[in-house]
Formats: sequence, C-alpha cells, structure tokens
Amino acid sequence: MKHLKSIDDYVNEALNDQQKLDALQDLNVDVTAMVKKHVPILKKLDPKSAKAFNKLLTDFKNGIDDLSDY
Repeated sequence: MKHLKSIDDYVNEALNDQQKLDALQDLNVDVTAMVKKHVPILKKLDPKSAKAFNKLLTDFKNGIDDLSDY
C-alpha cells in the first residue's frame, strides 16, 4: 500500500514540528526579553508612537502564535 505513510515519515514530521515550535518559542522569549530591557526607552515615546509600537509588537507575537498552529 504505497499511499500509506511510513512510521519514519510520521516521526520525522513530528520532530520537524517540535523543532519549529521550539524555534518560535525561543524567538518569542527573546523578543519579550528585548522589549523588557528597553522599557525605559519605550516609555519615552509619545502616545501615538507608543500605541503604534504596541500594535506592531502585538501583531508580531500573534503572528508567531499563528505559525505555531501549523
């Protein structure tokens, strides 16, 4: 039955998925740490710029979460 995947294929896909999830999680942690490090600078932004930055950061983090779902 050629249309069935081998166990090796399933294992390789699972490993690739876990590596992707690990990489995305690491990226998310790094971005969060970087933002926390720069909070004093970010607090100096004018309200319009702060709102735009927060939206950008939220969109980025939501994008990472969305990639984790694939």
